[in-house]
Amino acid sequence: MLNLVWSTLLGLASVPLLWLVRGLRRWQLGRRGVVELSLARDLRRGASLDAIASTAELLRAMTQDEALRAVILRVRHPGLGHAAAQEMQQSLITLRDAGKLVFVQLQQLGNQEILLASAADRVWAEPAADVFLSGVGAQLMFFGDALDRLGVDVQVEAAGAYKSFGETFARGHASRANREAVQGLVDDLNAQQIERIATGRRMAPQQLADLVARCPVGAEDALKAGLVDGIGHLDQAHSALEALLGRSVEPVSFGRYARLLAIEHWLGGLGRRDRAVAVVHLEGPVVLGVEASGGSGLRIDADRVVPALQALCRDQGTAAVILFIDSPGGSALASDIIARAVLRLGEEKPVVAVFANVAASGGYYIAAPAAEIVAMPGTITGSIGVVGGKLSLGRALGGLGIHTQSVTSGEGTLIFSPWRPFSDQEGQRFRALLSRTYDRGGSASLGRRHSSPRRGPGVDGAAGAGSRAGRPPG
Repeated sequence: MLNLVWSTLLGLASVPLLWLVRGLRRWQLGRRGVVELSLARDLRRGASLDAIASTAELLRAMTQDEALRAVILRVRHPGLGHAAAQEMQQSLITLRDAGKLVFVQLQQLGNQEILLASAADRVWAEPAADVFLSGVGAQLMFFGDALDRLGVDVQVEAAGAYKSFGETFARGHASRANREAVQGLVDDLNAQQIERIATGRRMAPQQLADLVARCPVGAEDALKAGLVDGIGHLDQAHSALEALLGRSVEPVSFGRYARLLAIEHWLGGLGRRDRAVAVVHLEGPVVLGVEASGGSGLRIDADRVVPALQALCRDQGTAAVILFIDSPGGSALASDIIARAVLRLGEEKPVVAVFANVAASGGYYIAAPAAEIVAMPGTITGSIGVVGGKLSLGRALGGLGIHTQSVTSGEGTLIFSPWRPFSDQEGQRFRALLSRTYDRGGSASLGRRHSSPRRGPGVDGAAGAGSRAGRPPG
């Protein structure tokens, strides 16, 4: 009872503050109603996918702001990833379709810059800018021949024909399956890019494809092709925007606007007793705990993730859970442990997985028990199979006059020794290990309560390859 009274009083007290902040935001916009956002790699350095997703979410929320008339977007090397760029483009289209003028200023015209600009009402480019609409490609690298010359023996086993991660170290060129998979991925992403840009700029896809084949070209060619609406420096683009709006423009920075909107949202939630939807961010390689093989940066640490999911399972204030996943994969064991926690959480409340730029291998494994899986068309997912092996340095060291001698208590004692290759019997046992892991991962994927994810196949993998759909609204 006391909690109910306190919540009610808190809600009532927040009303005048909410009005004050809302009034301040509208006063800042003034009669001009213009917000300016800059997307540049130097400004985004260190920004998480959550921050990028929040930007896209805020752009969608701005459709409800009656005081907002236009958004100026300055784009230079955004470095978002395929799925993140697609989500940002869709958010700008939503803003434009809501009647807000979207005005883009381009200093450089690469794949992502033009993709984002295709959602705008007007696009201006710098006179000296060149168009580098190069399409999508991949450069594969192989160290197998170099390692062999150095005397390093590479033994890699894979369960699943398309699990090609180990080829980087064991071969001098791509296998047929690897080439087929990468070619399919590149063709798919390139077709998506062509279609999205052509649709946004009202061009025929073949016309755009022909321009890509001629790139790099100058800004004048971009104007003739319809990729941009005008050419001029920033001050000239600013004057063009003022002519469109019919008044002088003094834009509010996106950061200031976002902070006031966030305070409004927080004040509006005071006193409410609604059950929450929790968003769990799972970004980076999947690891069992604190281990050297996990690399630096963000990790999906099973020792930390599982207790968090268990706490959400018990939390009466949480109505549902969204798993925001951006991972190339990692430890099969850690993936299986996290997947079990997701399965148990799903028995108590709805769980939805949302894929970011990559959800491959173990990244897909941990999402498999979710009730629904959502991905952007540009999300890289799947990576079916398991791969493992070892590098043996004995031959290389022998060439330097360094030798080892083994003293063991029995067969297989030194199966993972870095100084010698697998014996025939050890190789058989290791392949059996990978097969067991592959079968378990396949069972987890096939055991999904729904027939398939909205996008992409998948199972498990010890070390996945792959290159954000994005955090969902709310």
